[in-house]
Amino acid sequence: MSFALAGIQAGRSADVPLAFLVAVTDLIPLIGATLGAVICIAVALFATRLWPTTVLVLVFFVVYQQIENYLIARIMRGPVQLSAGAVLAA
Repeated sequence: MSFALAGIQAGRSADVPLAFLVAVTDLIPLIGATLGAVICIAVALFATRLWPTTVLVLVFFVVYQQIENYLIARIMRGPVQLSAGAVLAA
């Protein structure tokens, strides 16, 4: 996070380091996607104005996680022969 903030203060964009961070944290079961989202939202909050940038980052991650959870449940219920609710609970 400090690397991204230092890059923003130096006039560089932090999109690539943050995208890599989200990809790595997304590998952590259960909390990885949320952890990556919280870090990106914190960087957006400290590096830019609250409106519209930080709010748009927050909305993006909420929509992304909802779509990802829906698709994973739909895709995985076939191979494991479980209902979508059971896939999400597992």
